[in-house]
Amino acid sequence: MAENKKIPYKIYLEESEMPTQWYNVRADMKNKPAPLLNPATLEPMKPEELEHVFCKELVQQELDDTTPYFDIPQEIRDFYKMYRPSPLVRAYCLEKALDTPAKIYYKFEGNNTSGSHKLNSAIAQAYYAKKQGLKGVTTETGAGQWGTALSMACSYFDLDCRVYMVKCSYEQKPFRREVMRTYGAQVTPSPSETTAVGRKILEAHPGTTGSLGCAISEAVEDATTHEGYRYVLGSVLSQVLLHQTVIGLETKAALDKYGIKPDIMTMAKAIGSGIPVGAFAMTEEVAECSLEPGDHGTTYGGNPLACTAVSKTVEIFEKENLTAHVKEMGTYLTEKLEALKEKCDCIKAVKGTGLMQGIQITKPLGEVTNAALKEGLLVIGAGADVLRFVPPLIIEKEHVDEMIAVLEKIL
Repeated sequence: MAENKKIPYKIYLEESEMPTQWYNVRADMKNKPAPLLNPATLEPMKPEELEHVFCKELVQQELDDTTPYFDIPQEIRDFYKMYRPSPLVRAYCLEKALDTPAKIYYKFEGNNTSGSHKLNSAIAQAYYAKKQGLKGVTTETGAGQWGTALSMACSYFDLDCRVYMVKCSYEQKPFRREVMRTYGAQVTPSPSETTAVGRKILEAHPGTTGSLGCAISEAVEDATTHEGYRYVLGSVLSQVLLHQTVIGLETKAALDKYGIKPDIMTMAKAIGSGIPVGAFAMTEEVAECSLEPGDHGTTYGGNPLACTAVSKTVEIFEKENLTAHVKEMGTYLTEKLEALKEKCDCIKAVKGTGLMQGIQITKPLGEVTNAALKEGLLVIGAGADVLRFVPPLIIEKEHVDEMIAVLEKIL
């Protein structure tokens, strides 16, 4: 892998480089997954049967085997911006500890309140519940990452959130429990006296510390016995896989940003765009001198779904180029901001890279951002004295010129 410039510890994409669509893996599967069956009739489930449990639009996503891409609603993309794009991290310290010439990178999904990728789907499911006009949702959680993610998402959309937390985790992880409650969620140790199934389990197994199965059963019962509520969950379902494809789509853009061409890639969720798959890929040069077919195996990598997901993700990596326009416009924006600095004494420095730029100013940030808004320019502050600009990927030179004109007027 050739490196033309110093790679930072964390490679961040601009907000404009975030995916605008989720990718539906099943659309490219030659052998489609077996349909969900109605446990009473053993016939394929119909949408109207699932809509008693799940949100209507999520049911459509769950059953869709043909639509390759789903647009990510703007409200969800706006929420994603609080913690996405997530960084591609250069593991300098690990490289040093291993005393290896290899350059190691990994995709980090823990930079949000839930501590994991769970929020990618939680906010989507909460959005569709709100859009449907529901009062709230129910769910289960084990260690608490999913419960935390959903509590945050429901708070954002002003939805009631009822979380059934496995009892042993409820007792062992009080801080997780209280984070959920801080976001307004009702957190109940499971099994509980709240539901009929919970009471039945407690009667048969007094003193039980619970399980995910117990918590799921209580959450589903709660949703299906209260008008205006639906059940949601953070794994297993195809709709969840769909929402998690943002991970793989971002990875390509981050690699392209610094011209990184890996010799070997170890992959889990990223290479499968959310599908559980353990695999690694390498260049032909490395493969010819290091491995023979069958030398290495993987627990998850051999099934048709995982292989289809990997194939399609690689195809997307090869076809899309999201950086050329950013590079050109980023250079132009930097030049214009540097020229503006020479005209305005209140600008101390120009900072940033590409289309993520900022100017350090001596004027109060609040006054400047409000003045810009009155002129039709939306900007935000970063820290105590930096005015930040994160324009969309499709910005053109005339848009940059308009922005500079407004800044010159108010500064």
